[in-house]
Amino acid sequence: MLSPTPPIITPPRVPLVDPRTGLIARAWYLFFLSLNRATTAIIDESGITFSAESLVASVESELQTLAQTLETQPSVNGLLSQIADLQKQVEALQLQPAGLLDQIAELQKQVQALELTPSFDFGTMAFENIGISGTAALAKITALGADGSLTFTDGIITAYVAPT
Repeated sequence: MLSPTPPIITPPRVPLVDPRTGLIARAWYLFFLSLNRATTAIIDESGITFSAESLVASVESELQTLAQTLETQPSVNGLLSQIADLQKQVEALQLQPAGLLDQIAELQKQVQALELTPSFDFGTMAFENIGISGTAALAKITALGADGSLTFTDGIITAYVAPT
């Protein structure tokens, strides 16, 4: 197998177009000519042949593939309506944060109010005579996260809140 002469690479400082003539520069012309000769030598040695029918068939095949790809793409009108829907959703979302921030602030106030408000769970007790003795639980108290109780013992009402 005969190896073709390698092309001489034109340095990048040489412009592709000669500024004096407006034509391709001589160095670049020789470079492309050497590429053509090397390619031709390789094709001639390998016995590859090209026919117009095979070239036309390959071009037609590529055009059919391109046509099928374009047919499967969504229409522009469909895309425009999707874009419009997305823009409406974005605008709606932009309006929500202000309302959500107000709701969060209100909820925080309510939670703080619940933490500060003591809750009482009262039982009932009926006194029929003054001579009651013993102990009776009157209420369970929850305040500021602590539990406590309200009891009646031998005529004395006692309130107790457990330390936190």
